[in-house]
Amino acid sequence: MTVTAIGTIYRYQSDRKAWSSTARAHHILSYQLTGHYDHDFGDRTLAVKAGSLFFIHRDEAYAVARRAAGEAICVTLDLDGAPPSAVYDMLDEPRVENLFRKLYTLRHIEVEETRCAAMAVIYELLAVMAARSVPTIQKSSTADRLLTAEQYIRAHFRDGEIRIDTLAALSGLGKKQFTALFSRQYHTTPAQYVIDLRLRTAAALLSEGLGVSAVASAVCRTIRPISATASIFRPALVDPMLTEEH
Repeated sequence: MTVTAIGTIYRYQSDRKAWSSTARAHHILSYQLTGHYDHDFGDRTLAVKAGSLFFIHRDEAYAVARRAAGEAICVTLDLDGAPPSAVYDMLDEPRVENLFRKLYTLRHIEVEETRCAAMAVIYELLAVMAARSVPTIQKSSTADRLLTAEQYIRAHFRDGEIRIDTLAALSGLGKKQFTALFSRQYHTTPAQYVIDLRLRTAAALLSEGLGVSAVASAVCRTIRPISATASIFRPALVDPMLTEEH
């Protein structure tokens, strides 16, 4: 999924008992802080309760029934490769609420640095949503082991260096076996996969008109502005001996 534009970041609450919404100009990503609202999409009803991450596809119409009044933090956005409307229970992931609260503090996106920071938070939320959307695979399968590592990369590629031994451990494989199987499955090495992910994210941010330094900071938080562009391109996986804690 690629974010092509951010619309508005806002808090929303309604005391109405019922209402309906037709197709709209933008997708909506929200987190339900309190309350409970049922959204009827015709072929399915999504219960949006406190602790729910909720994505509404712009082309889908729905009717809402209030079960308990509450409040949500929302962001409207344009998104390539958007999934259907869906709800995800995030009570077991308190960082999602923290990310939305942080996003709300970045609502003045007319400022370039603020918009860049908001974009980075949105990508983190989309990574969580994508991980929850992955269909269940037999736990003993090699594909599932690699998928665990791939999801970890998507959730942490902005955090700087990713240790190859961490990915191998998540997959329950040795480092050499993991690297070989990952390369076969994804047609690229783990290190190049991280670099490509950073580059795709950077390209999306640059298309928003953000400056190179701001983009680099959003793509990799540990990058220093003076070496920003070069750092995106350098190998993103490091030998565990280089980052061993003593």
